[in-house]
Amino acid sequence: PQAYEHEYMGIATGSGGEVFPNIEVREITSEEINELQYIYCGLDFGFSVDPACFIRCAYDNKYDRLFLLDEIYKKHLSNEQLAAEIKEREYNKAVPRVSYYSIMLAGDVTEKQLIIADAAEPKSIADLQGEGLKVTACKKYPGSVIYGIKWLQRRHIVIDPARTPNAYREFTQYEYMQTKDGEFLADVPDKNNHSIDAVRYALDRIINHKGISA
Repeated sequence: PQAYEHEYMGIATGSGGEVFPNIEVREITSEEINELQYIYCGLDFGFSVDPACFIRCAYDNKYDRLFLLDEIYKKHLSNEQLAAEIKEREYNKAVPRVSYYSIMLAGDVTEKQLIIADAAEPKSIADLQGEGLKVTACKKYPGSVIYGIKWLQRRHIVIDPARTPNAYREFTQYEYMQTKDGEFLADVPDKNNHSIDAVRYALDRIINHKGISA
């Protein structure tokens, strides 16, 4: 029963190997989202075997809270189709922030939302840029994956299964690798982590900022 709850229901069963025990699972209301100002978007590429995963999230630096707001999680999407889905939801547009500058512009200028994607696919990034999206590559360096996960482990992550069901499943079921004897290692598996990667990419500039550490 415990294995069934963990593998199929996405319930943290207290095995001790959970990578993200810092998750709060609850409803995220539309009213809450309307109050969030700092929106970030990340993209993990995929096609046939792995899905493409686009994540929209918000980070509250004051309280170290991360909200997962929406996802696109599909296989067999061309880059053109992926761009079309992002634009259909208007996630290519930045959330307007009230300021003297924006008041003077009176809403005449709509900023593009920055989307940070996996640096391993420069051709896909170029395709999305050609579709009018503001996409840039994440930073990759030795140890960047583990550092990004450690950074996320220090934050309070709020997930609404109704809004991001695949991210909910991956974050709650993600466990450290094990030896043949069942002992947990310090390393993490590179599978069933598409939404986790997309979140890391979305927050790439914050994770790698010198003033905000893991």
